[in-house]
Amino acid sequence: MTPRERLLAVLHGEVPDRVPVCPDISNMVPARRTSKPFWDIYVHKNPPLWKAHIEALKHYDLDGGFELYEFGDLYGDLDSHWTSYIVHRYEDGSFVTQSRCEETGEWSQHVVVHTAGNPPATGSCRSRSACPRSPWPGRRSRVSVSGLPALSCGS
Repeated sequence: MTPRERLLAVLHGEVPDRVPVCPDISNMVPARRTSKPFWDIYVHKNPPLWKAHIEALKHYDLDGGFELYEFGDLYGDLDSHWTSYIVHRYEDGSFVTQSRCEETGEWSQHVVVHTAGNPPATGSCRSRSACPRSPWPGRRSRVSVSGLPALSCGS
């Protein structure tokens, strides 16, 4: 049986050829199997995380266990957009991104740190007054991150 047939058999109350195996391999196993820096997968979508996840399921002969991380604009009702920018780079290649609402000019209270060996880590200011009005004061260069989805303002 194929993994799909195996899972459908169980869902229909039938007996499969073996017990379906669906462990939680999270995002760490698929991302590490690519041998690429994590920012290639999470920021540049090379390969997209969903594709790396499917390849890991095939490699380990698993029947399922898929996680969806980005929902996008499910209902088509997002009227304002955020663009992510690289606001700081470290010598080791890791970098920090922060989003800006293009309609209002407001910077997000959250920053995301992207490293080579771990999934992105999100940090936030504890209060509105603790956040700078612009990211990383003193930095003049902000590079837009292509390929990141736009999010509604206020999210």
